[in-house]
Amino acid sequence: MKRISVIIILLATALTGYCQKNKPSTYRLITIENKLDEEGRKYKAAVVNQKAVDKLNEPLRALAAYYTCWIQCNCEFDSGEQISCELTRALGLGDQGSEKQIAILQKWFPSDNQVQSAIDMHCWVGMPGSSNFLEYSNLTFLEKSDTVKVSYRYIRYDHGATSTIVKNDVAVVRKDRIVFLKR
Repeated sequence: MKRISVIIILLATALTGYCQKNKPSTYRLITIENKLDEEGRKYKAAVVNQKAVDKLNEPLRALAAYYTCWIQCNCEFDSGEQISCELTRALGLGDQGSEKQIAILQKWFPSDNQVQSAIDMHCWVGMPGSSNFLEYSNLTFLEKSDTVKVSYRYIRYDHGATSTIVKNDVAVVRKDRIVFLKR
């Protein structure tokens, strides 16, 4: 009886370790928070979660770099022609279209035509504050094993009209590349 108890305890311990390793990881990179304006009025603003960004491994940083190529997150003109965006900076990639951003995209998406298109445009996300642009209100990665579900919400600003779009993509992280299953 004692031997059976020991075997059950060992199996339970092994199973717990297995389940912990295969537990999904969630990274909420961009969230909406309540802020106060200069007059003390509340408003909602997109905020980069630096703690979540800091936990990303290189492939997930590359995936986040991909998403910074299409939609803004608190972007502004930095100096000259450069656009500085909060998420791109938080990833340690500098300005939009920087050499670091291009390098990580080329490394992890070597044969992806959509990524190459973004690179060809220097990851241009449009002019911040223009009459027509897109801005994230949420960007979340749910990683389970080699699969990443990307959930995001963005606001489309078009000449004073706004609309909210919600999307879900699925990518697989291979040894040396990221491949989209659904985009």
